[in-house]
Amino acid sequence: MKSTQRWLALVLLALLLASLGAVIVPAHWNSIWGDRDFTDWSVPIANRLHDGTRLYTEGFHSPMPPLPFILPRLLFPHGGIWLDGNLLNYTFQSGMVLLLFWAFSRRLGASAALVTALAAIPVYLAMPKTMLYDSMAQFLVAATGIAAASLVGRDKSKHPLTPSLSPSPSGGEGEMESAVGGSGRQWWKLPVLALSLALLLLTKQNTAIGALLGVSLLLLFLPWSQTFRCRCANLAIMLLLTVVIFCAIALAFRQFLSFRGLIHDVFLTGSEPKGGPVRIIKSLLIYNMQIAIVAAAL
Repeated sequence: MKSTQRWLALVLLALLLASLGAVIVPAHWNSIWGDRDFTDWSVPIANRLHDGTRLYTEGFHSPMPPLPFILPRLLFPHGGIWLDGNLLNYTFQSGMVLLLFWAFSRRLGASAALVTALAAIPVYLAMPKTMLYDSMAQFLVAATGIAAASLVGRDKSKHPLTPSLSPSPSGGEGEMESAVGGSGRQWWKLPVLALSLALLLLTKQNTAIGALLGVSLLLLFLPWSQTFRCRCANLAIMLLLTVVIFCAIALAFRQFLSFRGLIHDVFLTGSEPKGGPVRIIKSLLIYNMQIAIVAAAL
């Protein structure tokens, strides 16, 4: 019965978002009542990739990661227009709402999660700009948070997420046991988390770095049922998988980008347009202090 309610609520929410999109996307609204002058430039950049031009090469340098440009290039092989960019942006925005509804409905119930999602829609869609890399990053942050929570949220055993030796009931030398809760059926959660982080790094690097630090701290301290050594192993494997998946995806799209140029433009010098790494770190610390003050007041 509860599963049926969740599915019905999900369908209702999806239909509502589709109805809103039928008005918002063609009207070229960046939000329901926000600034209409900040138009996404991902699709125009993607259109330049049709003639063999590659990102992060001479004459085509960019401080932004490649996926928001490569995705429109793949989806619209004959060239996209502003309507295509609006559609992609709204799709990721709607996807985030649906994804968070599905995750929270497991804990709060379908009714409470649906009311929360409905209240969040006008706030979320009122953001003052429409940029594909922002909506993609927001969707991937939600996916990353859900994946991380699933890893540590319900683990009540003393088994690590990664393979380890555990004593066998018969008193033998032991056997390999892995995954959350000691069940090998959930071994895939750690690679899924690494995949979402790698995609986020290839979408918006400053958001990804914050998510990566947050997830790293989460795996380092949770779940408490595991030993510190096991948590460190989980963290190390997650970081290794993230790097491997990041490199694999970037190299798979080498037709559209220079891997060396990507590292230079995005991760080594990408902060220069905003004042350099020192200013970025200073702004981040001030922002964290403001959040802490607001949280303490609440």
